Amino acid sequence: MITLRGIQKIYQTKSGAVCALRGINLCVAEGEFLSIIGRSGSGKTTLMNILGCLDTPSDGEYFLRGADISHASSPYRAAIRNREIGFVFQGYNLAPRLNALENVELPLMFRGIPHGERRKLAKTALEAVGLEHRMLHYPSQLSGGQQQRVAIARAIAAKPPLILADEPTGSLDRMAAGECLTLLSQLHQFGHTVILITHDAAAAACADRTIQIVDGAITASS
Repeated sequence: MITLRGIQKIYQTKSGAVCALRGINLCVAEGEFLSIIGRSGSGKTTLMNILGCLDTPSDGEYFLRGADISHASSPYRAAIRNREIGFVFQGYNLAPRLNALENVELPLMFRGIPHGERRKLAKTALEAVGLEHRMLHYPSQLSGGQQQRVAIARAIAAKPPLILADEPTGSLDRMAAGECLTLLSQLHQFGHTVILITHDAAAAACADRTIQIVDGAITASS
């Protein structure tokens, strides 16, 4: 599904060039559950941004489902994100003035999906994460674990083949974190390709395969 060849990312700063990624080579199979583990500043979030078509590499090649998107334009990358990728972030990124159902519907609206269809997709996604009785609640009325489940529902509502989860358990207590990881495992079992970005070895162990990134380079794979 994913092939990275010699991926580098260099940022220009006032102090000079900073190399965030150094020659990353990586293949991710369709339907795989992969975790990428590393400390803060290791380059794992930069790698996720490239995998998620939020950024482009300075050098190297990125193929997603056979399409070369290494240096694709912003509109093309946006279309890829919209069609192929669901995101789950540590901070949930929910709109506070929208209820859970409306939050899940929001990206579907941006895709131009008609109201009736997007309402059905949103309800199905919320039911899948066990929030059928919280659909009309606002983020402030939900626990952290429930908010993260809304974020997962939003990520899967349009049934994207790839789920990218960036530190999804970082703001959760142990019980809620376990529930979140169970949901990600279930998504994998249902056929999604899941990539989990984390600094937590226990969370990373939920995946089929783990790679470690240190100073912008892959140092281990298991």
